[in-house]
Amino acid sequence: MQVSSQTQRVALIATIIIAMLLVVIAALARNLMQAQSVTVPVAVAPTATTLPTPTTPLTPTPVATTTSTPVLTKTPLPTATPLPTFTPTALPIPSWSETSKLTSLEYLNTVIIERERSKEGIDQVIPGRDRVLMMVIGKIHAGIDLEKLPVRKIEIKGKSIKLVIPRAKILAVELLPEESRIYEADHTWIYSNYEGLEKEALEEARTKLQENNQHNQKMLQMAETLARLQLTELLRNLGYEQVTIEFE
Repeated sequence: MQVSSQTQRVALIATIIIAMLLVVIAALARNLMQAQSVTVPVAVAPTATTLPTPTTPLTPTPVATTTSTPVLTKTPLPTATPLPTFTPTALPIPSWSETSKLTSLEYLNTVIIERERSKEGIDQVIPGRDRVLMMVIGKIHAGIDLEKLPVRKIEIKGKSIKLVIPRAKILAVELLPEESRIYEADHTWIYSNYEGLEKEALEEARTKLQENNQHNQKMLQMAETLARLQLTELLRNLGYEQVTIEFE
């Protein structure tokens, strides 16, 4: 019973497979018949058409011409004209004749003078004396003496100048008798020699004022400072830009 059922199952499967194969074969045959019935169109060559002969000449189409691009040319730079060589004009050497005695400082000073004139010969018998005591005022002129300034003390280089000048000193003493004062004046009652005694006292005062102030370092240093400023201004007005002044 089991063998017959397996045989039936195998027969059923075989029947199904055969049916499927028949369906496939029928489909292939139908497609083949449809393909043979399609008509393939034949390509026909086109008939050439004769162009009419032109009665007017054809105008040739102008051909575009290419314009050449201009080439930039480099303009040469102008040749620089050399500037003329400048030769500096030598500045003049200062004329010291106008400032040979450079008075840079003036001040007043006072001295007390006692002057006595003794008697001689027979005049000694007569008692009395000639004497004067006075206060003398003088104006002191301090500065630099440039009158004999040697050339070797002057160095000039272009607009630069260097001077080596002497130190300041008392150049002059100007007496002021109107401002001076006589404290005492003694005259002998007979054979007096007083005449000219005041003049001698004034000259002695001048000498003492010269000697006393010649060693006044404070005033002399001030005179040198002022002299330096005056000379610097003078030389700059002449065109010198650098001025050096030294004292010896």
